[in-house]
Amino acid sequence: MTEVEDTHAALINPFDSTVGLEQALEYEETRPGYPDGAYRAVLSSAGYPVGDAVDIGAGTGQFTRGLLARGIRTTVVEPSSSMRETLRTRSWAQLAQGRTGGEPGRLVVTGGTAEQSGLPECSSDVVVWAQCSHWLDVPRASAEAARILRPEGSLALVANQLAVEVPWVHRLSRIMRSGDVVRRDRTPDLGPRFTEPELTEVAWEQSLTVEQCMRLARTRSSYLAASPKRQAKMQDNLAWYLLEHLGFDPVEPFGLPYTTMVWTARVRGEI
Repeated sequence: MTEVEDTHAALINPFDSTVGLEQALEYEETRPGYPDGAYRAVLSSAGYPVGDAVDIGAGTGQFTRGLLARGIRTTVVEPSSSMRETLRTRSWAQLAQGRTGGEPGRLVVTGGTAEQSGLPECSSDVVVWAQCSHWLDVPRASAEAARILRPEGSLALVANQLAVEVPWVHRLSRIMRSGDVVRRDRTPDLGPRFTEPELTEVAWEQSLTVEQCMRLARTRSSYLAASPKRQAKMQDNLAWYLLEHLGFDPVEPFGLPYTTMVWTARVRGEI
């Protein structure tokens, strides 16, 4: 399959109009990956061993590369051209070096959307929405996922979220304007084509420096959409909180607690 440029009229990727290659690289270098437990939950959710996956809204490929490392043939569907370019550069380089455990032919990158992927019917074992479900037209995206999944295939919603139950992390999330996008008390409604979603939670920490945390904040959609004056204020507030209020060392890494939420559901037969 060759790359297909997105010509659909579905929801526009909110990063597409604000993220160039420089911002995409910062996203790639500072956004965290995903813990092993998240991959176990995703790859055990289908009714049979998974060989093919579709990573919807893959960004620069943080979740993609974990799938490739586990030997999964992966098709990426990402509307943002800068995100796709960064994903190709990083993922294919790692594949060529054997660092993911996969082969270059196991990765296909396309420019569709969750609502209109352009992929063949019954062509995948798992569809993944990693860190993107809150941007989607969920009823339409769920119908599209059901169309491209094989019988007993599964849809997985994956979200890395700051562990806001920790008080200092909760305040950090307020400063970064990075709230919960998936709630444990709100089961996603995936429509009649899917079974009732099941939740897996994985607690872990990202090791990063104050400067890396500052850069992480600059990848948030709230920051990208803000005025230059507002952006500067957000960064100043974050520097004060980390260095002065919390007293973190300016150079030594600290552990930032996360909870990865994984909702999975299997596709039903025609109804």
